[in-house]
Amino acid sequence: MDAQGERKDRKAFRLPSSFRIEAISGDGSGAATTTELQDISVVGLCMISHEERSVGQTIEFRIPGVDQNFKASGQVMWCSQNSSGDYSVGVRFAGANASIEDEIFTKIREIETYRQTVKDFEGRDLSSEEAAKEWRAKFESTIEP
Repeated sequence: MDAQGERKDRKAFRLPSSFRIEAISGDGSGAATTTELQDISVVGLCMISHEERSVGQTIEFRIPGVDQNFKASGQVMWCSQNSSGDYSVGVRFAGANASIEDEIFTKIREIETYRQTVKDFEGRDLSSEEAAKEWRAKFESTIEP
């Protein structure tokens, strides 16, 4: 990691995002926790967790603000405590649903681009969820399935 806490061994573009994410241990132990996405790529994501996660642990997650039906799993690759006392957790997608994971990444990229455009041109600072709601209303019905 460099001085800003960024991993230097990244091979995929990381898209910053702050969507809420629901995560649960893959073995079904513990309750689902709602937390925040930090960034996402086509191979994985980084999320904020209030609890420490073990390297190798399987996590199932949903990102309901993007797609109510999206559900995926991944493996914890690293976990480090941040300055607020929470944990940044790197999760590699399991790859079982690669086309769905690509589709979710593409949707998040489109929504976050829309969010930034609204901020730049209209001066409105939307949350990721607010941007997703507007984006769906304006564009999702025009996208080919």
